[in-house]
Amino acid sequence: MSNEQIAGFHLVDQFQAPDANSLAFVYEHDQSGGRVLWLKNEDQNRAFGIGFITPPEDSRGAAHIVEHAVLAGSRKYPVKDPFMFMLKTSMNTFLNAMTFSDMTLYPVASMNEEDFHHLMDVYLDAVFFPRMLKERRVFEQEGWHLDLDEETGQLTYNGVVYNEMRGVYSSPDRTVIQDIDRYLHPDSTYAQDSGGYPYQIPDLTYEDFCAFHQAHYRPDNALAFLYGDLDIERALAQIDGDYFSHFQAGKGLSSLQTPAPSQEDRRYTAYYDGGKGDDRSTDSYLSYSLPFGQATCREDQYLLSLLADSLVNAESSPVRQAILEAGLAEDVSVYGGSGYYLDFTIVLERFDADRVDEAVALIQEVLRQAVAEGIDTKLLEAVIKRTEFALREAGGANRGVTKFIQCMSAWRYGISLDEALNYSESFQAFRDKLGTGYYEAVVKDRLLGAKGRQILVHEPELGRHQAMDQALSQELADKAEAMTAEEIDQVKAANASLRSYQQTPDSPEAQATLPQLDITDVDREVAHIPEEKLTLAGGQVCLYHDQPAAGIRYVQLAFPLDQVAFEDLATLSDLLTFLGSVSTEAHAYADLDTAILTYANGLNFQAKLYRDSDQPDRYQAKLLVSFAALGQDSRQALALVEEILTASRFDEKARILNLLQRIKADLEDALESSGHSSALTRLQAMSVETARIAEELEGIAYYDHVCALLADFDKVFDDYSQALSDLQAKLWSSQGVTVSLTAEAADQAELVEEVQTFLAQLPSEKAPAQDLIVPLSGTKQEGIRTNGNVQYVVQGGHLEPESFHYQGSAVVLAHFLSHAFLHEQIREQGGAYGAGFILSPAGDIAAYSYRDPHLDRTLAVYSQIADFIRQLDLDQATIDQFIIGAMTAFHFPIVPQAVNGLALRRHFKGETEDRINQRLQEALDTKLEDFKAYADEIEQAFSQQGLVVIGNQDKIGAASERFSDQRDLKQRK
Repeated sequence: MSNEQIAGFHLVDQFQAPDANSLAFVYEHDQSGGRVLWLKNEDQNRAFGIGFITPPEDSRGAAHIVEHAVLAGSRKYPVKDPFMFMLKTSMNTFLNAMTFSDMTLYPVASMNEEDFHHLMDVYLDAVFFPRMLKERRVFEQEGWHLDLDEETGQLTYNGVVYNEMRGVYSSPDRTVIQDIDRYLHPDSTYAQDSGGYPYQIPDLTYEDFCAFHQAHYRPDNALAFLYGDLDIERALAQIDGDYFSHFQAGKGLSSLQTPAPSQEDRRYTAYYDGGKGDDRSTDSYLSYSLPFGQATCREDQYLLSLLADSLVNAESSPVRQAILEAGLAEDVSVYGGSGYYLDFTIVLERFDADRVDEAVALIQEVLRQAVAEGIDTKLLEAVIKRTEFALREAGGANRGVTKFIQCMSAWRYGISLDEALNYSESFQAFRDKLGTGYYEAVVKDRLLGAKGRQILVHEPELGRHQAMDQALSQELADKAEAMTAEEIDQVKAANASLRSYQQTPDSPEAQATLPQLDITDVDREVAHIPEEKLTLAGGQVCLYHDQPAAGIRYVQLAFPLDQVAFEDLATLSDLLTFLGSVSTEAHAYADLDTAILTYANGLNFQAKLYRDSDQPDRYQAKLLVSFAALGQDSRQALALVEEILTASRFDEKARILNLLQRIKADLEDALESSGHSSALTRLQAMSVETARIAEELEGIAYYDHVCALLADFDKVFDDYSQALSDLQAKLWSSQGVTVSLTAEAADQAELVEEVQTFLAQLPSEKAPAQDLIVPLSGTKQEGIRTNGNVQYVVQGGHLEPESFHYQGSAVVLAHFLSHAFLHEQIREQGGAYGAGFILSPAGDIAAYSYRDPHLDRTLAVYSQIADFIRQLDLDQATIDQFIIGAMTAFHFPIVPQAVNGLALRRHFKGETEDRINQRLQEALDTKLEDFKAYADEIEQAFSQQGLVVIGNQDKIGAASERFSDQRDLKQRK
C-alpha cells in the first residue's frame, strides 16, 4: 500500500472487499482527522454518505430535530429547504437522512455524475454549516413551537418532528421496544429515545439544540463514504476544499454511555397506550431479556441473529412452536437491541399478563431441551444460508447506501471496515461448526447462563395518551391564562414571524446558489432491458432476461386469476398468506419452513392487478409466485412450489387460527403506521373496480373479513377449511401461465428446462373463468377512528378515460404538487410529516397527508389546488427543474432482483419501451400550459367529494359534520 496523498488526505488502508464486489480505500484527512471510505467498483449508481456518532442525553429529540433542521438551509445554499429543492429537481435515486439510537446518517445516490456531486455538496454544507445555528425559526418549524389560536386563545404545540413522533408512538411496538432498552440499560445512551418522546420534545431549548450540533457534527466524529465508479481525486478535493479543511482534529469520537449491565435479575411492569377493547389478559406483551454481549464483536452480531432465527423467529423454531402450541401468545420474536448492547430479548405479543411465570419457565425448558437434544442442524444450516443470501442481496438498487449503513453501524463500535464488509469467512466458520456442539454450548453458557435477566410485562392502559393529551391541554390552558398581555403578544409575534418565514419565497439570488442540472443532461430514452421471448413446451410464454445475477436465479410465475368470484377474494387473500406456512401432504409446516429457507429465498404468493395502459378500465388479474434460488437449488425450489400449490392442507385448526391472528395484528400495525396508503385504496375503491378488488384483498375490507372470521372461528372453521381447499383446487394449472426469469446467460437452458418440468407436473385443466361483478359504493365521506395522535387525510375522485387527458406532463405536475405546494402548505406550515398528490394514467386523482396534526386545515389546502394551478406563473427554467426531478419515474437503476416484476408489469399492461419513451418525451417537453390544462380535471375529481380520514377519534368526532360514515378502525373479539 502506497502512502498516497490526495487533496489533504492520505491513504491509511486498502483492501479487497469481495463480498461487496469492491476494492476498498480508507483515507484520513491530515488537518481535521476525518475519515473517508471509498468502495471502488463499476456501479453507476454512485452513493455518498456522511455519518456522525450522536448519542442522546435525554429523550427531548435533539438528534432527530438536528437531522431535519440541518437540511433547511446552509452557508452556501441560504434557502429555506435545499433538501426539498434537490428532491424536486435532482435525478437522485436516494435522498434521505436518518436518526438511529446513537448515530445520524445522511446518504444520497445518483446515476448522473454531475448530480451526484451536487448532492454531495448540498449535504456537506448542510451538516457542517447549517443556517439553523443563526435562524431560530428552523428549530421552531422542524422541532416544536407554541401555537396560539388568536380566536380562542388556545395554546398548542406544533412542529414536524413533534407530530412525526406523536404518530410513531401511536404504535404499541415503539413503546414496547423503547421500554425494553430503558429498563434493561437505565444509565446508558439507549435508555433515551434519540427520535424524541413527544411529551418531552417541548422541553428542548433552542440553545441545547444548537449545542448538540456543535458537539457532534465534526469531521473527527464522522465517517464519509463514497461508492461506485467515480473520480476519487475530484471527490476528495470537494470534501477537503469547502468542508474538512475548515476544522482541526481534537475531540475525536463522541462518547457513548455504556455502563456494564446489571448482574441482578429484574422484573418490571410498564404500560402502553391501549385502545377500546384492549385487555391485559389478551393484549399485553412480555419481553424476556438475556444479555448476550456487545456490538463491538461482529461475530457475536451474526451469531445472535442466527440463534434468534433458529430458536425463535423461524416458523419451525422450537421456542416459537412451544409458545404458540401452549396458547401463550399470538406471535413471538427476538429483539436484539438497538445499539451497543446485544440482548437476546424474546418478545411475546398479545399475551396474558397473568401467565408470565408459565411463559418464562417454558422458554427456559425449551432452551434446556435444545442443549440436551441439539438444535436442528438442518434448520441452522438453512438459517445460515438464508442470512448470507440476504446480505448478498441487501440494498437492491441502492446497494451503495446499504453498504454505507452497514459500515457506519460497525465503525461506530470500533469494528474494522474490512471486517464490516467481508462476511464470507465468518459464515463458512459458522457452517464448519454445525454438528460440533458449538451452538448448544452458546445456548447453555450465554442464554441459559446469562446474568442480569429481565422480565418486563407491557400492559395496555386504555386512553393513556388521551389522558396525557388532556393533561397537556390543561397545562397549556393554565399557561395561557397566566400569561401577561406582553407575553401573549410575544407568542403572537413569534407565530407571525414563523408564518412570514414559511410563506416568504426565497430570493432569486438565494435560489441561484443551488446547483442544477440542465434539461439536456437527461437521457431521452429509458434504459433498455434485454429480453428474449420464448414459447415453452406447453405453449406458455417465457420472458428470459440475461443479467449479471452472480449465480442467483430469479423466478416469477404469473397464473391467470379469472376463476374466483368477488365474494371469495378475501378468502383468496387468506389462502395466499397461508401457502408455505401450513403443512402439505408431504411435510409438516415446520419441516416445510426449513425447506423453504434452504432452497427458495423470498418465496412469495400474491394477487396483482394490471391495468391496461391504453384502456385503464380494462385490467388483467394474476396470481404471482416469486422466489430466488442459487443455481444448484432452483430445481428443489420449483419442486417445493409445486407441492405447496397442489398439496397444501387447511385442516390444522390451531395453525390457521394463529396465522389469522397474526394477519390481523400486522394489518392493524400497517393501518395505523401508514394509514395514507390504506385510505387511498379505500377512497379509490368507491368508484374503481381494481381498487375495490385491492380493498378486498389487502385493505380495511380485508381487515374486517379477518376480524369476522376470528369472532366466530370455532363455529365457522369446518366450512372455512373446506372453502380454502375448494379454492385451492381452482387456482393452479399449467394453462395460461406467463413465466419471467432473470439469470445469467449460462443458466438459461437448465433453468428453462426446470420450469418446463415444473409446469408439466401441474394440472392441465384450468377452472372456467367467471364474470367478476364488482360492487362499488359510490362516493362517500368516511371517518375512521383510531386512538392514534395524528391523521391521514385523503381526498379526491376518479375520472373516466374519456374525461381525462393523461400525458407525461402529469408525472411532472404530480411531482410539483407533492414537493412544492403540498410540502410547503401541509408539512412546512402545517407541521405534518408529509403529503403528496396522485395523478394516475387511469384517472385516479387524490391528495394525501400523513402523520398530520390537522384535519380541517388540510382539507382547506386541498380545496385550493385547482386554483393554485390556474394562477401559476412559472418560467420554463423553473419547470425544467421540476421535470428533472420527476425523471426518477423513468430513469432508475436496473438490478436483477427487480427485472422480473418490471418485465411482467410491462407485458401485461402493454407498456412497450416505445410507449414509455413517448411518455418520457411528453414529460421532458412539459410547459406551463400543460400544468394548467389539468386544473379543470383536478377540480372535477375533487368536486366528487370523496374523503377518507384515518385518525384521532377526538379530531374525527369534532369534525363529524364532514362525514357521511364513521367507524372505529380496530375491531375486537
